[in-house]
Amino acid sequence: HWSITNFHGSMEVTPKNRTERAFAVVVLVFGMISFSSFVSIITDMILQVRHFRKKKTEQRQQLRNYFQRHNISAQLMIGVKRYLEYNTEVDKDFVEDKELLKALPAVLQKSVLLEARAPIMVNHRLMS
Repeated sequence: HWSITNFHGSMEVTPKNRTERAFAVVVLVFGMISFSSFVSIITDMILQVRHFRKKKTEQRQQLRNYFQRHNISAQLMIGVKRYLEYNTEVDKDFVEDKELLKALPAVLQKSVLLEARAPIMVNHRLMS
C-alpha cells in the first residue's frame, strides 16, 4: 500500500516497523533500478538509430563525391540511386542477419545461416 501511494504522493503513509521500512527501501531501490534501466535502453536505441543514419548519410555522401570526381552522368547516378534504394528494401532482412551475427566466429555464422536458409534451399527447383 505504501509503495503505491508513494508514487503519486496523495496520502501520508509511512512505514511503522523494520519490516515495512525494509520493504519500502527494497521497493524504492527496485523502482530506481527499473526506471534507470528503462531510460538506458531507450537512450541506447536512439543512439543506435542515430549511428545507423549517420553511417548511411556518410556512405551516400561518399558515393556522391565519387560520382562528381569521376564525372558520372546524371542518368547513371539516378539509376544507381534507385537500385540501391530498392536493394536495401529487398535485402533488409539479410543485412540485419549479417549485423546480428557479426559478433560470432565465421564458422558459427555459416552454421546459423545454413540452418536458417535450409528450408529455402530444399524447396528451390534447382535443388529438388
